[in-house]
Amino acid sequence: MTQKRTCGGCTACCWTHYIPELEKPMHTGCAHQTVQGCSIYGKHPFSCRQYSCGWRNGLGRDRHRPDRSGIVVDVSDHRGHMRITLVEVKPGALQSRTGRALLKLYQRERFRFQALAG
Repeated sequence: MTQKRTCGGCTACCWTHYIPELEKPMHTGCAHQTVQGCSIYGKHPFSCRQYSCGWRNGLGRDRHRPDRSGIVVDVSDHRGHMRITLVEVKPGALQSRTGRALLKLYQRERFRFQALAG
C-alpha cells in the first residue's frame, strides 16, 4: 500500500497504540500529544514515524478518518495475508453505523480482521 493521505488533525493512533520507546501502553494518552498535535514531532519515536493507519493508506472514505469514525484501521501482514484490526478510539464506535459499515466492508472483501473495543 502506498500512502495516499496525510493525518491532518487526526491523532487517534497516539491514543490507541503502544509506543515502546515511550513505554506508553495501548489506549492511554501520550504525554506529548497536545491540541496542536505532537509536541515532539520531528523527534518523535521511530514506532510513531513508521506507523501509517489503513485510512492514511487509502482504505475507506473521508468520513472513516479515525478521529471522525472513532476507529483506527490497523493493517499488518499475518503469515502472508493482510490482516485488518479495527481499534476503537471512541467507546461504542464499533457499534455505530460507521463501525458496522466498516465491519461489513472488510467481511465482504474477505480480509482477515479482528475488532478491539476500547
